[in-house]
Amino acid sequence: MRRLSLVHIETACCIARVGTFTAAAERLHTTQSTISARIREMEANLSIQLFARRGRVVELTPAGREFVRSAEPLLSQLTDLLLTFDGGVGAPVRVRIGGGPSTMNWLPAVLKHVLDAMPNLVYDLEVGMSAALIQGLEQGRLDLGVLAAGSIDHAKLHVQSLGHEPMLWFISAELWRGVTDLRPQALLDRFPVLLMPRPSFYFHRGLNALRGHGLAARRVNTCSNTAVTLSLIEGGTGIGLLPEGLARAHNSAGQLVQVLYEVPVEPIEYLIVRHHENNLPQLDAIIDMAVAASRSLLTPRAPTADRSSPP
Repeated sequence: MRRLSLVHIETACCIARVGTFTAAAERLHTTQSTISARIREMEANLSIQLFARRGRVVELTPAGREFVRSAEPLLSQLTDLLLTFDGGVGAPVRVRIGGGPSTMNWLPAVLKHVLDAMPNLVYDLEVGMSAALIQGLEQGRLDLGVLAAGSIDHAKLHVQSLGHEPMLWFISAELWRGVTDLRPQALLDRFPVLLMPRPSFYFHRGLNALRGHGLAARRVNTCSNTAVTLSLIEGGTGIGLLPEGLARAHNSAGQLVQVLYEVPVEPIEYLIVRHHENNLPQLDAIIDMAVAASRSLLTPRAPTADRSSPP
């Protein structure tokens, strides 16, 4: 009978996190048949059943749950020990990261900071809406999510704030040159408003800000991609709501003009999120580095909205 090794323990803990043998095989860069063989060897050596099938997923048996609960802290400590002595340049560690569209202006700088400190880190980045990223975290498809704050189940997810960013209204410089009536409602009567789609809390924040000032948008268009929203505004499609950093970074040619100063929108809070049951040892270190790097890119606390008039 084959002797059990650290690989067997890592395999069992990985299946417990991701829920299927197929997902574990992808995560551990091997085949499903290899994963199945490892579990058979463990169960034969330990004389217990670790997993029970429930349709397409597998669940820990009571004995399997006790084994994983005891094994995971030991696995984490051993991995930390090996990382300490290999100087962070050993075998690549792959982390699956989900990022919201509005994070793309500053997330590359955060990733660079992390990669400089962890040169063995390899990442798969998925860009999507917050709801899809949270689902990916809950299903074990993602290890980390970097997204704008919304409705998050804190009972299942470990959440840490990265900081805040103002949301501002912009219009193309070309459209602005033809404006003579600067009253907010006159602008909203003349130009459509462009927001993120209704499932996003950006949508409600934008409309609520308008309604809170007694204003009404006659036409509301939506776009699910922040970068495309920026291009649409630059192309002269109307007034759009954008994260300040994204707009400023892409406005070197002066193609955008900030408008509706009288209608401040609540700033975005960005979060870094992982599932409580995902015990990949490197995650805590990555989160700590991401928080440190974000201090120079985002505002630690929500800034006071600018209520001044345009120059």
